[in-house]
Amino acid sequence: MHILVVDDFVLVELALAQVIQDTSHTLTGVRDPRSLPEVLSQGTRFDLALVDINFGPGVPTGLTAMRILRAESPETRIVIESTDEERNRLLFLLASFSFFEPLALMSKGRGLPGRTALVSVATPGRRSRRSSV
Repeated sequence: MHILVVDDFVLVELALAQVIQDTSHTLTGVRDPRSLPEVLSQGTRFDLALVDINFGPGVPTGLTAMRILRAESPETRIVIESTDEERNRLLFLLASFSFFEPLALMSKGRGLPGRTALVSVATPGRRSRRSSV
């Protein structure tokens, strides 16, 4: 499975890399949604994308990342990542689930077991359904 992490904090990517280190899964990280078109144009088909909901001032939000993913890689399943104290979190989440129907919502505070469960559930061939991990 090819996994894409769209998050401004590299630690999110590193935590997931730790989860998949002994598997055949591959991981690509993007720090800014504006970099997505270039990454997606390289031909890799991503099975799963973990998308941060808020990147802070001056950077497009996770909604932009999800819009780009839907337009350029509609088969990619999306999991939203968020901290519990994100500014305008509820509005971002409502818009995300209304417009992009992500697979799940995962707190950035989830430990390795939560990330391991996410990868297991999202592995192709498993039945997809919305959930909170």
